[in-house]
Formats: sequence, C-alpha cells, structure tokens
Amino acid sequence: MTMHQLRRAGALALVTGLAALTTAAPAAAAVAGKFTASGVYIRRCANTTCVADGQGYPSHSVTLSCYVQGGWAAGTNIWYRLRDNSTGVSGYSISTYVDFNGNLGRC
Repeated sequence: MTMHQLRRAGALALVTGLAALTTAAPAAAAVAGKFTASGVYIRRCANTTCVADGQGYPSHSVTLSCYVQGGWAAGTNIWYRLRDNSTGVSGYSISTYVDFNGNLGRC
C-alpha cells in the first residue's frame, strides 16, 4: 500500500468512527402509567414554581415519554414528562405520584 493509500484509509476510518460516535441513540418508546394520588399537578416545567396546566387523578391513564431532574418536591427531584390521556394535558409531574412499568429514558 502506498503512503497516499494509507493516509486515505486512515482518514476514512476516522470519519467512520466519528460518525458512529455522533449518531444519536433512538428515542425511548412511550410508556403507559397512571397517577397514584389525586390532584397531581401537571406543570409546564419540572419545578413547583412553574405554572400548572392541569391535575391528574388515579382514574386517569398517562403516557410517559421521559424523565428529567428538576426542582425538589415530595422527597425527590425526578420529574416525568407525560400526557394525561383523560384530559389531553401534557407537561411534567413529580415522580412520587406516578406509577408505570417499563423503562423510561432521560429527556
């Protein structure tokens, strides 16, 4: 192999490796869940200072998309990004009052 061919092969390997590193992982699938308490706030951001656009109840099913770390409330700072399927309201609820089975990725 000539020096030119070696450099070209090395550059190709570098570009291929970088492409593999920068390729985004697929988004996690939505997960079904429910509220475990009455009047759980669904907020615009993951903090108790954010506006609440709705409230969830145990009779409401939810679809969770991911979790974030936010402000502390009810003993945790983990919040779930979710949609209340009964009301159509989407936002963040503190994890203490939401139950689900499955794996939830970080937002």
